[in-house]
This record gives sequence, structure tokens and C-alpha cells, in this order.
Amino acid sequence: MPRVFGQRAPQVYDEVDAAVPEDGFFQGQVALRQKVLRRVGTTGTAELGRLDVVQGVDFLERRLGETSGRIRAVMGPVTAEARGRLDLFTPEVDERLTQLSANIGWNIIPNRLGVSAGYERALASSERVRRPIDMLLPPPLGPQVPSPGAGLACSNPDALVNTPVDRVLAGASASFPFGLNVGYGAEVQRKDPARCDVPELFAQTLSVSFSPSCDCWRLNSWARVGPGTNLDWGLSVTVLNLGTFGR
Repeated sequence: MPRVFGQRAPQVYDEVDAAVPEDGFFQGQVALRQKVLRRVGTTGTAELGRLDVVQGVDFLERRLGETSGRIRAVMGPVTAEARGRLDLFTPEVDERLTQLSANIGWNIIPNRLGVSAGYERALASSERVRRPIDMLLPPPLGPQVPSPGAGLACSNPDALVNTPVDRVLAGASASFPFGLNVGYGAEVQRKDPARCDVPELFAQTLSVSFSPSCDCWRLNSWARVGPGTNLDWGLSVTVLNLGTFGR
């Protein structure tokens, strides 16, 4: 990721752009990946288990980056996965665990009905983007400093700076024979209880999509409520071999 030259930097396009420092970065990975597969039919395979261990290297800072791990198991209709990220070489011991997550999904009726649940623990200000294990990005951000004179009341966002956040996710999806798909997701957050925070229903998302039997196009819609009473929504159309239009 090269450095941006000139007086005006390009407009930030997505969360990855927002996480890149002004000087760019130059990184690499050393990865060990193991899979356990089973045969399906005469030529196909299906994954039964997976173990990944990844070590990042930051060439600009001349240091080893984060150590990441992922373990995944498939037991019939149930899929379970756990991931973790460690920065073992940071001098701050309490900042070495940068992310820990786990999720489980149950395919109750294959390709028709499924439910899932997940848990994630991360530092509230350590990342500008929630990274998958395969993504390379700069080290976690430094500790934020609350605004001068800011109180630490529960209603003040500065009271939650640099505190760990626990996120519990739950979801369900259903697909119907006539091409209609419906999904629902809920997110519950709990931040550090020592900072007067309590569990709360942070957000809920409802998605509905439709595609004909040819699967040549798809109409997607979604609505999200939260945090608080904030409402966001989107509508898009995806055409095969052409692209997606909308938001």
C-alpha cells in the first residue's frame, strides 16, 4: 500500500482506506493452512475441518506483526468456528489480545432454514475495521484520549474509550421454493461493566431478497434499526454477469 503523494489525498472509499496511515504500509504473511476434506460424489469434496495459523510481518516498522489463528469444524448440519488475533510483541500486555471471536451455525433444513449465533470481544478503539484473519492492515491504533473536560457519565461516548467490547450476534435465515429469501439478525453489546455499562440490544437487521428460478437477477432489500432509534435501509438489483445497482 504506497504512500499518497501530493497536497490532496484521494477521497476515502471504504473502511480499509480509513485504516491505512499516511505513509502507507508494506507487510507480508507466513501461513500454515491445513484442511480435512471428504469426498462428495466422484469429483467433489466437502470440508470437515480446518486449522490456520498466520504470522504477519511489518517490513516498514521492522517488526513481527500479529499472530492469527482460526479453527473450523463441520459436524453434519452444524458448523463451528473460532478466531483469534494476538500482537505478542507489543510492550503493553493488556493490548496483546486484539480480537477473539467464535460462531456456530445450524443448517436445520439444507438450503432452506438456518440459524446462527456468535460472540466477539475486541478493544473498542483498537481497530478502524474489524479484520478477517486473512486481511493485512496496520497495527492497532494508539489509545484515544477523552476530550478535555469530558465527563464519564454513561451517556457520554468518551466514557467508553479504550474499553473492551463484547458483542453477541444472533441470526436466522429462510429460503422459500418460489425464490423469496428472508433473514434476521440481532446484535447485543456489553462494554466494560466497570464503566457503568450494561447489555443492550444494539441493532437489528431485516433483509428480504427475491430471485427467479433462472437466478439471472436478484432484488435485495434490507433495513437496520440501531443503535438507538436510528434507521437505515438499502435497495439494490443484481444482474448476472453485469453487476449490482443500488445501495
